[in-house]
Amino acid sequence: MITVLAYCHKDIEQAARLLGWIRFLAEHEKPWSGPSLVVLVPSRTAAQLSLHRRMAAMAADAFGTAEVCIPDGEDETGWPHSCNYAFKTALIYMGREHPEDAMLWLEPDAVPVQPDWLGAIAEDWEQAQEIGKHFMGAFLPRYPPHISGVAVYGPDWVWSAPRLAQARGEPWDLYAAEDVLKHAHVTRLIQHEQRLQNVDWLHLIKPETVLFHPDKTGRLITLLDHEVFDDEFSKRPTPKLTCVMPRYFHAINSNRLIHANGYEFRFTPYDMLGGIWRGLFAVDKEAEQLALESLTRDARSGITEITRSEYEAKIKKKAGQSADLRTLPPEPHRRPLREAKGVPVAERNGPEASEDQVAAKAEPAPAPADIAVEQLLAPQPVQFLEPPATIKPRRRRAVRTGAPA
Repeated sequence: MITVLAYCHKDIEQAARLLGWIRFLAEHEKPWSGPSLVVLVPSRTAAQLSLHRRMAAMAADAFGTAEVCIPDGEDETGWPHSCNYAFKTALIYMGREHPEDAMLWLEPDAVPVQPDWLGAIAEDWEQAQEIGKHFMGAFLPRYPPHISGVAVYGPDWVWSAPRLAQARGEPWDLYAAEDVLKHAHVTRLIQHEQRLQNVDWLHLIKPETVLFHPDKTGRLITLLDHEVFDDEFSKRPTPKLTCVMPRYFHAINSNRLIHANGYEFRFTPYDMLGGIWRGLFAVDKEAEQLALESLTRDARSGITEITRSEYEAKIKKKAGQSADLRTLPPEPHRRPLREAKGVPVAERNGPEASEDQVAAKAEPAPAPADIAVEQLLAPQPVQFLEPPATIKPRRRRAVRTGAPA
């Protein structure tokens, strides 16, 4: 069983806090169940954030091994379209990379409440497979009766519940509710509260629960840390988790470095106009954003801020240009060829030649073997040409006509 955690730019901070909490619980698991694998499925926007670069390391620290699956596209139109797109992406990735493994779908607002939560779910899933079940989750009796979205999905979903990957305007757990419920094992280890948004009291957690969903505000982790672990998790020095949205800038001239507030920026060239590369730059560091923003106030800088859609539309032009498209360096200064005897002027002004080639051309041709050196050094006789004979111009005769005088 492989855990899959999906997140977007709106809940990436909550996902990072969840990974820290999972790492904390693993330290208190006795005996430790050993390392496992987690697959991160961020949205394309979240994958551009600076915090995402640390997510893989945090996930590997929490589970033991981590993989990252970045979708080819993106659907950030909101619930349920965004969730359906991420879930379908995870199903396709698991079928391609791990076709024999089940998937535990985890969301940033799903909180483990026991140190051995993952091992308990894995053990219950093995029992479900023994009785021929392909899904495992909490049962929700409300219309339509279905298994909660945070659940375990077996690799045979393609034939047992193919509607899971076909959901569009309805959540996948409701769209494929009938198919999933036929092959599902109802577990008490996963607790789902549909109408609950905030967790204010731990008595809401059932004794057999090891994974609770949802906790939109993240207060459940604070309560568990205070009541069970005596604030040990909150007392630990944790890195500041800040999420800065990327901003996009456009430069009329990217052949040169852009200087601003002590920073140097090399824009990515994407299109040439009049022999000058126009460039793009995406930045998610606040200090660098402010530096580039200061240039946008001066129209002479040629730097403007653009939207993300404009950035993506312009960067597509880069694929149609020549390879790499890095800022082209100026042409190296051509050194004038050394003046050498025996080298025709046409060759000296022609294509650039190496010094060895010039020296080879400057050497006189070797003398034939059958001619003495004295004959070559002897002065050649001068032949005088006689001037051409003078040609008298021809006189034009008047043309007579037959007209009377």
